[in-house]
Amino acid sequence: MRVARDRAEPCFRARPGPAEARRAIRPARLSELTAVWQLAVACFSDDALSSAVLGLYLTGRNSTVLVVRIGSGLAGFMVLRVARDQGQPIGLIVSLGVDAACRRNGIGRRLLRAAHRWCQQAGAVRMRLDVARDNAGALALYRDQGYRVVGTLPHYYGVGRDGLRMERPIPYPGVRRQSR
Repeated sequence: MRVARDRAEPCFRARPGPAEARRAIRPARLSELTAVWQLAVACFSDDALSSAVLGLYLTGRNSTVLVVRIGSGLAGFMVLRVARDQGQPIGLIVSLGVDAACRRNGIGRRLLRAAHRWCQQAGAVRMRLDVARDNAGALALYRDQGYRVVGTLPHYYGVGRDGLRMERPIPYPGVRRQSR
């Protein structure tokens, strides 16, 4: 489902600058739950998390919802949680959505970087996410951020629509990232 580009907020008519989007990333407030859910529905239609489930992530002890606001509009969101896998804490990206009018401005990339910091502070040693095999834009973004395919999820997004499980390590504090 595409979101209309003719919103009232001027931030959705012109491309936001990188500094503006970077400053706007923060944990969502409970008062923003409806706006996050509406953007999730716009991004994912039938596959969107319910408002009740989003509320659980927003108020959970080991989870958060990050949002990007540009002007008065909600440009993007990310749902995260920390879980244990084989005795180690890992960061799980549950959902990532960017308003169609704000895509290709680096918002998804900035949300991923904020997610890595949040999960690292929570003690996670790696990140994991699931993505539809046919979602070329998301796959390119995740690969650019160091994610690698670690498994296939047959029919994960419906009959004949496979998913891919992707992971990447989280660098420890004090370890310099290697340039590519």
